[in-house]
Amino acid sequence: RAAVFDIIMTEAAEYAMFAVIMCNAVVLMMVHYGQSHRWDVAISAANACFTGIFIIEMVLKWIAVGIPTYFTADKWNVFDFFIVCISIIGVGCDFGTTATVTVLPLLRMLRVVRVVKLARRARNLRIMVSTLVWSAPAIFNIGSVLFLVMFIYAIAGMTLFGNVKLQANLDQHANFQTFPSAMLMMFRMLTGENWNAIMWDCMIKTDCIYITEDFTGTLPDGDTVSVQGGHYLDSKTDAAVLGLMPKSIKDDQCSPAPALAVIYFLTYMLIATYLLVNMVVGIIIDNIQNITYQEDLPVTHPHLERFVTVWEELDPHATGFIHINHLGILLEELPPPLGVKGLDNVRIRIQDTIMNCDIPSRTVKTTGRVHYIHFLETLHALAGRVAGTDLPLEEEYRIHAKLLRRLPKDEEPPKYTAAHVHSAIQVACAIRAFMHRKRLAPLWHIEQLKSQVGVGAGIYGISGLEKQSKEEARAQLERELLAPK
Repeated sequence: RAAVFDIIMTEAAEYAMFAVIMCNAVVLMMVHYGQSHRWDVAISAANACFTGIFIIEMVLKWIAVGIPTYFTADKWNVFDFFIVCISIIGVGCDFGTTATVTVLPLLRMLRVVRVVKLARRARNLRIMVSTLVWSAPAIFNIGSVLFLVMFIYAIAGMTLFGNVKLQANLDQHANFQTFPSAMLMMFRMLTGENWNAIMWDCMIKTDCIYITEDFTGTLPDGDTVSVQGGHYLDSKTDAAVLGLMPKSIKDDQCSPAPALAVIYFLTYMLIATYLLVNMVVGIIIDNIQNITYQEDLPVTHPHLERFVTVWEELDPHATGFIHINHLGILLEELPPPLGVKGLDNVRIRIQDTIMNCDIPSRTVKTTGRVHYIHFLETLHALAGRVAGTDLPLEEEYRIHAKLLRRLPKDEEPPKYTAAHVHSAIQVACAIRAFMHRKRLAPLWHIEQLKSQVGVGAGIYGISGLEKQSKEEARAQLERELLAPK
């Protein structure tokens, strides 16, 4: 599993999958009207190959991190799983049936959604996707209010204009005769689609009395009048004829009140379109500004990803802890602003960073090992150092409370920080170095005497020493210096 993890969970593998996604998008763009059967087979075969690659990627990630962690660690994995399942169904329909499947074009279209994964690396696209995600709760709330407004106005429209004569704009596709058509009318008007023409049709007062049956009658002047069913008469010009007809064959399809129609449509457009819809636009614009500001912060998402990658190398068993001795390695492998990779005076910068960070030194309860630092506390301290200013106390308490819920429970709160332990280690190293130098001083003195004898310098002034060979003189000096006193 470790070997698979080192292969599939790397940036190189991620960029390779991005290249595969782009190639798959190019293949999907090659579909055209009137293409030959051979072209259909080639496109289907290419899609099957791409689906196979995506399946292999998903299975390798299952092996690397485990199936439960695959779905909980990264939300993009859930998105990948959904698209892979859709792709498998689409490939099965391509090769498993020759009948026309109505949903097949939809399945093919959903494959293109995989291109959204490119948002992880494309900054501008990532800003837009993040904006939609962050705006979703507010948009849902406004959408709920908007739906309520549409519902109320649809019911009111059915009551007021449900029996109004169908005309050029108020027709069989856009009317208030049924609730579904009324809701569709409300949605259509949100876009500003010819709403004023519909308003004028709802204000009709002429030629709007519908005759349901054939009628023949005699006017007071003796003229005979015949009216066929299905025709419209005007309430003013045809008042005499309408007076002869029974109510049962007259259907009044005139507007109940033209002024009321004006109030109805104007208030709906003001509330729904110019207020609620523009609120959605305002929320999206505000979130775009916030996300853009976050992208320009000193510590960005790529910096956090690099921190996670380096931490994984130092903590291969995913305990969440590393020893304080590894903190210097962590900082040395992290690029600025969190680390010092690529900068000059690395040792001095590492020491300065550790001394300026308040990282608690903890004891791992499961093993009893001391002087360990936790992932979340280390990241929080390094990011706070980059910010260059302290958070307000209320905000600091709120963040600290969230961290505590994800940290192991301590019997006693940490007494020391990484800076304390690092200072103690530095002092201990200096003392050990001094003791080693003191212990090795006689040997260094011997080497100095050896070099002096080697050039013929008789430091003891013994005449017999001058007659000896260099090897014997050196041996004699060693015995004199090392002899117990």
